[in-house]
Parts: sequence; structure tokens; C-alpha cells
Amino acid sequence: MDFILNNNLLITNHKKPFKSFETLKEDSEKLIKLFTKGTDFLFHHLVDKEIDEFYPTLELITETIEEMEDEAISNPNTKLLSEILKLKREINKIKKITLANREKFSYLTKNNLPYISKKSLPYFRDVYDHIIRASDLAEDLRESISNVYDIYNSTLSNNMNQVMKTLSIFATIFLPLGVISGIYGTNFLKLPGSEFAYGFWSMIFVMFFISTIMMIIFKKKNWF
Repeated sequence: MDFILNNNLLITNHKKPFKSFETLKEDSEKLIKLFTKGTDFLFHHLVDKEIDEFYPTLELITETIEEMEDEAISNPNTKLLSEILKLKREINKIKKITLANREKFSYLTKNNLPYISKKSLPYFRDVYDHIIRASDLAEDLRESISNVYDIYNSTLSNNMNQVMKTLSIFATIFLPLGVISGIYGTNFLKLPGSEFAYGFWSMIFVMFFISTIMMIIFKKKNWF
């Protein structure tokens, strides 16, 4: 929003209507008091209300990040990733807005401007403090959402490693079984045990025995 201020008028320019502006327009008693004090007090009232609007949003984002962190640990998924990146963009947007206003109000409170009276200056310093707090909180949230993103990637990586570990264990177990079945699948006329009545079941038993021994060894080494 833009403001044009002098001793007799205050012009605001904004693309969308603001609730605080509309509420003030309907409160004629409040308007009269502000105009009696001066247009700088009216200006202060408007910007103060709008800057205070940051805090409910930032509190909601804080709660959302906590929920995302829990989900990133327990159930990382593509939908969550999309929400994390979207919220990260929103926080960056808030950070840019608060940082820009921080610079503006710093200039406003540290310089003698013709249409800002000394009586209203302490109030603008209070607004400046609020915008600093909002900016700092936005920075903290930016770090928090980055941590959630890191947790998401770490959890996803750990899950993938676990899957690869399980697949590797099964591949290792079936490797000697494949060797045995491959040997006995050759087309030689004479194979050890081929003439034995229970040769096939003996081979199955040996394969089962090897698999069991390998699983016991893996279990003792805490590989699964």
C-alpha cells in the first residue's frame, strides 16, 4: 500500500480492500478522535493495525510447521513436500515485506519529517519495534521450515536405505540358491544325486538350510 500524507489529508492507495480500513470508516467516533489529533495519528493507526495482522499469520505458520515436522518424521510423501515448498515461499514473501517495512520505519523514526509530529513519533517507534519482531519471527520460521525440509529429505533417505538394505539381504540370500539351481539346471547327463529318488527334495532342503543359516547370521549382526 502507498500513503500520501500532509497536515490536512491522508491518501491511501491499495489494490485490495483492508478490513482494518473498512472498520475504521464505520467508526465515526474513532475517526473524529484521530483527525483531532492529526493526520499522522490516523496514519499510525492504519499501519499499526496492518502490521499487527502479521502476528496471527505467523502463529498459524508456527503451528503448521510443527505439524509438518511430525509428518516429515512419520510419513514423508510428495504431498507434504509440495506443502513445505509452498509454505517456504510464503515465509520468504513475508520476510521480504517485513524487511522492507523495517527499513522504511527505521527511516521514519530516525529522521525529522515535516508531517510526523514529535507527539506521534513514540507511537511510530512502537510500530517499528513490532515490525522488527515480525521480521525476526519470519526469519526464525524460515530456518524452521528449512529444518523441516532437511528432516523430510533425511527421513526419506533413511527409508530408502532401509528398502535397499532389505532388497540387498534378499538378493544375497538368493544368490547361492541361484548358483545351486543353475548348476543343477545344466544339460549334463550325469549330475550328482540325479539318480537318487529324493535328490530334488534334498536339493530343496540344502537350499532352505543355507537360507536359514544366512538369515540367522544377518540377524545376529543386526542387519535387519
